[in-house]
Amino acid sequence: MKKIVLYICTMIMASCSLIEVHQKESEVAAKSWAEAFFSFDLARANQLTVEESRPWLHFVASNITDEDLDFANSEDASTSAHIDDVTELPGDTMCLIKLVVDNAFVADSIGSRAHLVDEYHTTVTVVKRHGHWMVRMAGLPRNEMQNRD
Repeated sequence: MKKIVLYICTMIMASCSLIEVHQKESEVAAKSWAEAFFSFDLARANQLTVEESRPWLHFVASNITDEDLDFANSEDASTSAHIDDVTELPGDTMCLIKLVVDNAFVADSIGSRAHLVDEYHTTVTVVKRHGHWMVRMAGLPRNEMQNRD
């Protein structure tokens, strides 16, 4: 009887460890993607994005000017992201990750200059493809921070 209880406890602990590893890998992918995307390092963001979402990155890249890149490169503030919340979806290959990105460079309308946003709140969908966690974009990221007015 003790062996059965010990076996069950071991299996529960092992499954919890796998869930934790799975969650951490998806969080690392989301965080890395956000830091690349919001610092205009679209080549790196492209490597962390699923194939069918890449047209969104190409759209963003086509609207970023040399002035925008100079502005992003001249700022002392570095872009960083942290995880606010993770929602696992059914199965083990997709989750929604809420991020807070500090010092996000944003070009949010065509023809306007990029600007720096101190705190950008967004949610990304992360999927597991061929053993790797990647961001799937259904559109451009939106700032979900509530207006304080």
